[in-house]
Amino acid sequence: MPSVVGALFAWLITVGVEVDATAQASLVSALTAILTATYWAIVAGLSKRWPFLQGLLGVNKAPEYTATTATVPADEPVEGD
Repeated sequence: MPSVVGALFAWLITVGVEVDATAQASLVSALTAILTATYWAIVAGLSKRWPFLQGLLGVNKAPEYTATTATVPADEPVEGD
């Protein structure tokens, strides 16, 4: 969802801007990345106070992470050796 919003706003900002096709593609790509990150940060921050806004990120609840550890058996070589 944030990518769609970022791309839409980037496209709207560049409507009427006259540059060559390559420059416009670069401009839209850069704006999409910036606006997507901005949208996500704003909505994620607001959803801490108002959880119902989490749906604007495309999910209904915040992700939950669990810590896991990986072990390598003693007889298995480790990458980089």
